[in-house]
Amino acid sequence: MKALFGQREGLVLDVSKGGLGIHFEGDDLFPGTISTLDIEAARQEFFLGQVPVRNVTHCELEDEFLKGVPVAKRCGLVFGDLKPHQRFQLDYFIWLNTHGEG
Repeated sequence: MKALFGQREGLVLDVSKGGLGIHFEGDDLFPGTISTLDIEAARQEFFLGQVPVRNVTHCELEDEFLKGVPVAKRCGLVFGDLKPHQRFQLDYFIWLNTHGEG
């Protein structure tokens, strides 16, 4: 599952009704000037666009062989005010993935 923001993308590590965790490469902080992102899961043919988010945690992950050189970032994001159709899509996607059909 991918998170798409601006011209970049990250790997969605986990998702809940309240937010999501993402992993991405780069030197900048997330979200920078980005306040929305798209969530895409090709295998389930799922797409949820223009999801409002706010960054609550941000950490750099280091490669043990490249001491001190940040190679990736992990962010915890909370959802902003989702529109009713976004909330429905998100709830359905979570339901599918917790009932063994995802």
